[in-house]
Amino acid sequence: MTLPIQFSIRLIHWAMAALILAMLISGFFMVNTQAYSLYPWHKSFGVIAAVAIALRLYWRSQQRWVSSTQGTRLELPVRLAHGLILLLLVLMPASGFMLSGLGGYGVALFGVEIVPSNFNAAGSAVPISEPLAALGYRLHTMFAITLSVLLTLHILAALKHHCIDKDATLRRMVGRA
Repeated sequence: MTLPIQFSIRLIHWAMAALILAMLISGFFMVNTQAYSLYPWHKSFGVIAAVAIALRLYWRSQQRWVSSTQGTRLELPVRLAHGLILLLLVLMPASGFMLSGLGGYGVALFGVEIVPSNFNAAGSAVPISEPLAALGYRLHTMFAITLSVLLTLHILAALKHHCIDKDATLRRMVGRA
């Protein structure tokens, strides 16, 4: 792989990492504090994350995934964890679209409607499908918790590679190997 491609891949990884962490933190914050003013931002960045994830999955389908665990007993669990992270990165925006779109709240990208809202004259959201919106909320919450746990394990594994194994995994991820 050429140097510009490696740099681009690292940049995409870290930009997505920052975006996903910000989405998770803001999501948990909004739910626990009823910070309704953050929802339009959360949805807009969720749309951006969905597009970025689609591009990432396309790139990943074109490239062979390399792991330092290849040929070891950890290869299968590491592959499964990475696969589950990618799956959750698809399911998070899908369930977000489900809860917000079917809940009547709509989805917009910085004010440009993607999924129209459905408000009544009193200003209350009228769900298109209350049961499906409720399911979307439960799934979005469950996926957020699961993704948070997996990302924590992912970060801890990177630190283990650096601090305990003393290998080049983390240095390679930041472009210093």
